[in-house]
Amino acid sequence: MPAINQVARDTVGWPTYVEQVADIHETLPAQDRAVAVIVTTNYGEAGAVARYGERFGLPPVYSGHNHLYYQAKPPESATVVIIVGAQLQRAAPHFQSCVTRGRLDNGRDVDNEEQGQPIAVCRGPIGGWDAVWPALEHKD
Repeated sequence: MPAINQVARDTVGWPTYVEQVADIHETLPAQDRAVAVIVTTNYGEAGAVARYGERFGLPPVYSGHNHLYYQAKPPESATVVIIVGAQLQRAAPHFQSCVTRGRLDNGRDVDNEEQGQPIAVCRGPIGGWDAVWPALEHKD
């Protein structure tokens, strides 16, 4: 692939990433899917899920990145969370359990910010979202 700027390079594979998240969502038991949300590490991952997630029936997407943190936090009913990206390391201590279920792969061998990042299923936000959400805010 010819050289492209970082922002454009980071969008390579978006539909594939979202399909990978959807595959993990689909493996959840029905009662977990009913209370699940997606939390992404950055606005790019959130944008991909917002853009392509509806075709896969994905739940709402949230992110603690930059301004997205202020748009909304997950509802208290969201006790199952699919966490996408490097934020997993920051998020895991705030849940009763987190299990990595896959890694993003754009399928085009393009080394971008999302390539190889984890997709995890976390359960039981400790202290509820009022306690967890502030820990996920970041500006990097």
